[in-house]
Amino acid sequence: MIDQFIEMTRAVIDEDGFEGYLPTLVLPEQNEVMVLDDVPADIDSERAALDWAGAVGGQEQDYRAPRRAI
Repeated sequence: MIDQFIEMTRAVIDEDGFEGYLPTLVLPEQNEVMVLDDVPADIDSERAALDWAGAVGGQEQDYRAPRRAI
């Protein structure tokens, strides 16, 4: 599941660039992929994504939330 997710993520970023990429969360134990959308323009989208990933993923399970490297 993780390898497929990485390939899909790379394809989206290659095609549309990172600016259009929606924060995505992979929950391997649940075999689930979730997308965060509709983040208000006045909110820091990276901070919102990290908060969301932590709230959904929690401390009890393993999760992946890709983000842009600086």
